[in-house]
Amino acid sequence: FGLASCTSRLGAARTCWMNCSGIWCVTSNCPLSIAATRAASSGTISVAAMDSITVAETIDSASGPVLLDSVLDVVVNAGITSGGGAVTLLADRDVEFSATGFIDTESGGSTVTVTADADNAGGGGIDMLDGSYVDATDGFIDFNATGNILLSHLRTTLQVDVDSASGGIFDNGDSQLEIVTSKVQLSARGNIGLNSNALDINAIFLEASSTVGGIYIDDLNGLVVGQIGLVG
Repeated sequence: FGLASCTSRLGAARTCWMNCSGIWCVTSNCPLSIAATRAASSGTISVAAMDSITVAETIDSASGPVLLDSVLDVVVNAGITSGGGAVTLLADRDVEFSATGFIDTESGGSTVTVTADADNAGGGGIDMLDGSYVDATDGFIDFNATGNILLSHLRTTLQVDVDSASGGIFDNGDSQLEIVTSKVQLSARGNIGLNSNALDINAIFLEASSTVGGIYIDDLNGLVVGQIGLVG
């Protein structure tokens, strides 16, 4: 285990408790802002909060897994690196990436999972501002939300799955392609991209499904559509 620096921001009328043991933190009834945090080799970083979690400075697990689990929002304002470990963000409400927020597994084939509305209460979305990104190296990227998913940049050599149960999937980044990978699986109730602003991707295989909307995708090169036996 390494050392965690966890700073809680309490409202005036709130009662808060926080327990950090090595790199494991649990908080109750207060927003949690995570300062620079680094685990020892293969260390685990696991943070659960009964309020919002904000990544204010770099998190580095040094090849161990990273879990951030909030009953409200997870806000990524800085980098999360894992040295090959899996990264999981769970928010019962929204997951938000600022322009300086990113996830990078750096090596290997571990999965990056980002889930909004993790408690299935309805209404949670994922919002990536332009400049933010998720890089799973050779691993699986799995984005899930009830509401809209706004993409800046996702990349991996393996596969990207994006699923919006009640919303749409949209382009929210101009600086890079929204998705760069081998296989892409997109599912939404509403639109996937827009006629005026399609999703820009570079992939080999694509499966996409919209229940009531349209599908608007621009691929950089050639593309095989459907019947490819995607995982997930």
